[in-house]
This record gives sequence, structure tokens and C-alpha cells, in this order.
Amino acid sequence: MIRIIGQRWEVCAAQFLRTREVTTIASNVRSRFGEIDLVALDGDTLVFIEVKFRATSRFGPASFSVTKRQQRRIALTADVFRSQHVEYCHWHCRFDIIGFDQSEGQIRLTWLQAAFYNTE
Repeated sequence: MIRIIGQRWEVCAAQFLRTREVTTIASNVRSRFGEIDLVALDGDTLVFIEVKFRATSRFGPASFSVTKRQQRRIALTADVFRSQHVEYCHWHCRFDIIGFDQSEGQIRLTWLQAAFYNTE
């Protein structure tokens, strides 16, 4: 059930990105370190995107819910992706978060570009 909900918001995020001329090239990229929800091209930048949904604001907005540990796992998985796709190994990379927050029946989308950096 949770996986189905997550996939729904990943599809919504990909549709939103398309309206911004950002092209999704992969989804649910997995490695032994973790998973990246979406990989996209924004001009000459390779973008790794984490998608989050929150049904309540009780614990803060969805876009702020990616922990340092999750950021590290995403960055490591991005390194694996780039090593497996040599055509992107020298591209500039960016790590974004797209958050969907539900409040009073309304959905709010927040897109944090360059939300965090690969510090390795």
C-alpha cells in the first residue's frame, strides 16, 4: 500500500517536471546503498530527485523530511548510477527534493532544487 502511494506521487512529480522541460530518464534506481525515486535531465545537469508526501504537517513539510542519512544513501546510489551509465559520468549533478503536502484537502507541491550536496 505505501509503495503504491509513493509511486503515485513519483508519477505526479515526473509530470510536473515535464512542464518545466525537465526530462525523466529513470525511476526507482536501486543500489545496495538505497534508492533514488527519479533521475532527470535539466539542460546539461543530471538531477537525482527524492519525492516525499506528507498527509499532515504535524512533523513539518515533506520537502524537509530527507535526513542526512538518506541524503548520504541517495548520493552513494547516484555514484553507482553514474558509474553504470558512463555517458553521464562527467555531467554536473544536482540533488533535488519534490515534496507534496496535504492540508485541508489541498495538495501543495514544493520543489527544492539543489536541496543538498554530495560531500564526498
